[in-house]
Amino acid sequence: EYTLNNYKFAAAVEPDNAVVAERIAAARRLRRDRFPTMPTTIGDEIAANPYMRIVTSRAACGKIAMAMYGITGDMVLREGRSDNVAVLAELRRVRDENLLKVKIDALSAEEDM
Repeated sequence: EYTLNNYKFAAAVEPDNAVVAERIAAARRLRRDRFPTMPTTIGDEIAANPYMRIVTSRAACGKIAMAMYGITGDMVLREGRSDNVAVLAELRRVRDENLLKVKIDALSAEEDM
């Protein structure tokens, strides 16, 4: 399930994002009841999608930059501030290299409970 996998990745990046937790629960309910998880809204994406959050909110960009630092040890700053292009690139690298696999697998295991 593409949508659920994306929300699990978002939860691994921002575990304290309540919107992401609600979207995971909603997607699980929809899948359980055999309904599609799409479409979504731009508002939902801005609230839950870490890629969208990086470019729409300086605070979210800084928060995600710190999460990336915790994962990779690389600080992505320009002129003392989080650089959204560099943070996007680092987030993409983390996703591509599956660096959050353990966290995502733990979220998947919750489905089996």
